Amino acid sequence: MSHRMAAIRASVGRTLVTVPIAVVLLLDSACGNTAESDPVARDQPTIATSERTTSATPRFEDEVVDGECFLTAAEMSTLAGVSVDTAENVTATGLDGSAHSRCEYNRGMGTFRLPMASISVRPPDEGLPIDLVVALHTPDDSRTIPGIARAVVISEETSDLRVWICTDHLAVTVLLSTNGLPSLPTDEQWADAARRIVARLPAR
Repeated sequence: MSHRMAAIRASVGRTLVTVPIAVVLLLDSACGNTAESDPVARDQPTIATSERTTSATPRFEDEVVDGECFLTAAEMSTLAGVSVDTAENVTATGLDGSAHSRCEYNRGMGTFRLPMASISVRPPDEGLPIDLVVALHTPDDSRTIPGIARAVVISEETSDLRVWICTDHLAVTVLLSTNGLPSLPTDEQWADAARRIVARLPAR
């Protein structure tokens, strides 16, 4: 681990002394943000929704939006460079019984579907400086796209591309599988996708 990240985490340790435990648990999904004015249409795409839990009344402690498909299947196809057939809001139940929501993008139809990407939206962290939260979501090998919301961070640490789009009120995570992609999206393509997502986020 680099000296910079070690110093950041040490700073977090000192900060968390006066922060409730619940805030610490939210850190992994936290990001700060600022709204950006953009000409992209603010109409929310019409997307199907499905349930992947047997619970009759699932509770989403981290749910802050009604649906998370802030890109259409066609827009995700443009970003990925491959055909994406479906965009669907789904819910899943964890081993501890908690339910989590996200939008899934798949290739193929019916039972022959290959997951390609996902979008999830979480509430912001409370009690920590926004700049510190953004720093924790900016690994040494990541890069940023300036001028959009509070921060847009692209990380290529794993086989999936992970992009954080942080505003003053919401933290959006976009995961894109690199399996079968003809090439990786350019920063210009990510910037276009990020602007569309920010423009469609609900006003707070």
